Amino acid sequence: MQIINKYDFTPVIQSRRSEILLRMFFMGLPCAILGHFLVAPYFGYALLQGIVIGIMDAMIMMQGIKKALPYAKEPKKGLKIMKRYRWYRLIAISTIILLLLRQNAPVLGTFVGILLTHILYIFQLTFIAYQLEKKDTWRKE
Repeated sequence: MQIINKYDFTPVIQSRRSEILLRMFFMGLPCAILGHFLVAPYFGYALLQGIVIGIMDAMIMMQGIKKALPYAKEPKKGLKIMKRYRWYRLIAISTIILLLLRQNAPVLGTFVGILLTHILYIFQLTFIAYQLEKKDTWRKE
């Protein structure tokens, strides 16, 4: 994980935001289809719900990064904005989960879908860091 600590990902996330979100969806969609056919149809639907909720969560996080980016020279203001957006994320997800519980919907698949999108997000950042590292070593030679 040494590569990740080397780079500031905020410009990368801002420039490739829609590409990252689409990749998260299209990488999670086969998992939802497999869950539908291999486990149970309701699990596949719940997994798809979780993927969509996880992408919504990533969108809120990326919006927070976009709002905090102008305050890079004043980290306390940027941190305050990011903390506020953390609460927005928590409120949004917990509200949706409470509504699903209220409707007696299966939420295990939803939680798995949210977890899957976050794993895919970390995987993409690692892949982007590897590409930046490769580009950096190529420029040095």
